[in-house]
Amino acid sequence: MQKMVKNEYLQVLNEIKKIFEKNKISIWLEDGTLLGAYRDKKIIAGDEFDIDLGILKSSLNKKAKRKKLASDLSERGFSTFFFWDVVNIVKGKIGIDVILILDSEKEIFKLRERSDGDKSKEFLRWMNKLKTVEYYGPISLDKKGIFKIFNFLPNFLRRGLYNLFLSIVPKNKRPFHYKLKIDKKHFSNLRNIKYYGLSFYIPNYVEEYLTLNYGEWRKPLKKDKKWDWREYGEWRKIDEK
Repeated sequence: MQKMVKNEYLQVLNEIKKIFEKNKISIWLEDGTLLGAYRDKKIIAGDEFDIDLGILKSSLNKKAKRKKLASDLSERGFSTFFFWDVVNIVKGKIGIDVILILDSEKEIFKLRERSDGDKSKEFLRWMNKLKTVEYYGPISLDKKGIFKIFNFLPNFLRRGLYNLFLSIVPKNKRPFHYKLKIDKKHFSNLRNIKYYGLSFYIPNYVEEYLTLNYGEWRKPLKKDKKWDWREYGEWRKIDEK
């Protein structure tokens, strides 16, 4: 990995951490970023422009807090999109997925909506994202322009469009949903880890947490073997959200 690419990656990662902490939002390394930091002690090959972080969804329940966070991120050159399952943040070539861990009094879990390679299911999946997107910045006709435009449509209209298509699309052409139940102990007392000399939080009982997500995570897969998270860990396909 080029030193310049690594330095940019770490600068962005550290900036995001500081901005979330400034807004009093606990944030930790998640998914591939967590796996690389804990197992490999380095960025996983192929993830040089992708950062995965996690927060509890309840920490962003208030619109005022989301707007303040987006404003602070914008001041540092980031564009921020809030979706139902993730906060997508972009700066230059680097994309940051802040995964929303759904938390309630009854349970804590991750929820993912996927088409599983069936392109006919992609339409409704993206309509769901358009239904829920929030964006607090200028409109521009870039590759995320459609999300910026949809953000300014009234919520009732976006919901109405989605529900209309939902009623038309056959059940066998709707996206699948995968759920991962998580014990609250993993987020009640976050651990600290040094990563390239910088300090970041990770889930407590991290090895158990990685097993929950990845199954056998200790040995990297061989280069010729394709990894699919649906086949590992404790993810379960469910009928509906």
